[in-house]
Amino acid sequence: MLLAINRGLGIMPANSMVSYPDLVRKYAKIPEDEAVGMAIAVGYIDKNAEINDPKFIPARVPFEKIYKLTK
Repeated sequence: MLLAINRGLGIMPANSMVSYPDLVRKYAKIPEDEAVGMAIAVGYIDKNAEINDPKFIPARVPFEKIYKLTK
């Protein structure tokens, strides 16, 4: 997912899709003997869509506040 973002793509983990394996198999043509563990939507972001306005993107906690390396 990080590589996709790094290449300018938008991603959306769709974990809830595993709750509907029959529908996923039907539309994605996945055989019955294969499991659906996760789905990820990948595509180009519509920068003009209101939902993609930066005001809707939550601020991230600085890396230094969540990671500590000790020897």
